[in-house]
Amino acid sequence: MRRSTLLVLLTTVALMSSLLAQTAQSPAPPPWTLSETQIREIVGRVRAGQDLSPKSWPDSGRVAVGLSFDLDNETGTLRDNGTSPALFS
Repeated sequence: MRRSTLLVLLTTVALMSSLLAQTAQSPAPPPWTLSETQIREIVGRVRAGQDLSPKSWPDSGRVAVGLSFDLDNETGTLRDNGTSPALFS
C-alpha cells in the first residue's frame, strides 16, 4: 500500500472513531434545566474578541442601556447535546 493511501486510511479511521465516541455520549439534560452558568459556558465557546466594556463610564454614569435584537437558536442545539462551535456560529 502506498504511504499516502495508508495515511488517508488511518486519518479516516481516526475521524470515524472520534465521531462514534461523540455520538455515544449520554443524553443531554433538557436545556431548560441548565443553569445560566452552564449555558454561558457552552455558548461562550464560540464568542470571539475581547470585552470592550470601559473601566469607567463617561460622566460617572452607573447605567448603560443597549438595545439589540438577536435571534439565537441555541436551545435546539443544547437539547441535542451539541457543543460544536460550528453549530453556534
